[in-house]
Amino acid sequence: MSRMGDAWRILSGRQQARSLSAAELIALQRTGGRIGAVPVTHDSALRHSAVWACRRLRSELVGSTPIDCFRPLDGQLIEVTKPQLLDRPGAIVAHPEADLIEFGEWMAATQFDLDGYGNTCGLIVERDGFGLPSRVDLVPASMLAVTCTGGINGKPGGKIEYRLAGTIYPPDQVWHERQNPAPGLYMGLSPVEYAAWSIGGYLSAQEFAVNWYANGQPGGVLKNTKEDRLDRKVINEVKSTYRAAIEDNDIFVVGANWEWSGAEVTAASKAFLEQMEFGATDVCRFFGVPADMIDADTSSGSITYASITQRNVQLLVINLGPIYDRREKKFSRNIPKRRIAKFATDAILRMDPEARERVILARVGGRTLAPSEARALDNLPPFTPEQLAEFRELFPQKAPGKPANESATGSERWEIPA
Repeated sequence: MSRMGDAWRILSGRQQARSLSAAELIALQRTGGRIGAVPVTHDSALRHSAVWACRRLRSELVGSTPIDCFRPLDGQLIEVTKPQLLDRPGAIVAHPEADLIEFGEWMAATQFDLDGYGNTCGLIVERDGFGLPSRVDLVPASMLAVTCTGGINGKPGGKIEYRLAGTIYPPDQVWHERQNPAPGLYMGLSPVEYAAWSIGGYLSAQEFAVNWYANGQPGGVLKNTKEDRLDRKVINEVKSTYRAAIEDNDIFVVGANWEWSGAEVTAASKAFLEQMEFGATDVCRFFGVPADMIDADTSSGSITYASITQRNVQLLVINLGPIYDRREKKFSRNIPKRRIAKFATDAILRMDPEARERVILARVGGRTLAPSEARALDNLPPFTPEQLAEFRELFPQKAPGKPANESATGSERWEIPA
């Protein structure tokens, strides 16, 4: 059993369980307190370019996806005015004078914490007339801890308390979302904690590369080609002179009897540097981001897709779909009854101009989209009578009783009213 599992089992045996904080989870998985040559924390992990790229990509995509509010009616969804929670849900910090931010910025901030810590939280500081949250001011997930007392192993009488920055709050005052849930743990699991070995290897390789040239010329051999044996005093003097020169990026001058050979990178050092390339793709697996989406090398060298839309569909369905579904349900439970929050995920499926035009014309020709709706997609008003007259001149209306040309596409299939 893992060390984290041992800790949870011991706590459960005492009928008191506490979800471990992010720092404690990392500490339980370390050997000797360090992973590689660099300690891995949530802050140091962001120095890994792949960690930053994965978290940035996911948070910005989720934050840039619009959300709408609907009311079911006779089997249809009727769009209604969004409550404050779906418009300007709160502040980026828990402070009474902090300005409310847009929903997209709020979503990006919370998703960034979800992907790093597995949890995001905020204080519910305002409620609407239905008693539902209307303002949630965010608190860093690093300050979150949850205490569960009783209610373990099926026994009743459980109690949950949130501790934010040292202050205890009841659950009804805290907005909490989790990601990567696991049985027996109230808090979500953090990818950073489980990717610590890969991240630590990368950071160690990064530190190695920096230190290799940080102090000037790397180590090597300064050989006297004339003397077989040198006095220790002479050796120390030459070493001191050489060190003093390279530390200031000065020129080191020696006689004809001295020969300098720079140190070669050993096979082990080369393998250590190769860890940086491996670490990027390995981290992508932990964060659920295709390696090619952050320009990381892939085993095949490159991945080819038929279109941009096909690539975005895969990203939406496999990588981001569960996020949208889970968060839609969370928001739907916290807005008035008979209201549904729904992300407009079509905003991610952006096509190239040619493909987009083909789809729109096919929908108009197939009578699933009106011409006025098609123009609205390009922020254009409906056709004017003068414009319709131009179309009648260019595309005469088919003769009565003549079957439509099923092979025609686009405007050739449009029937311009008289």
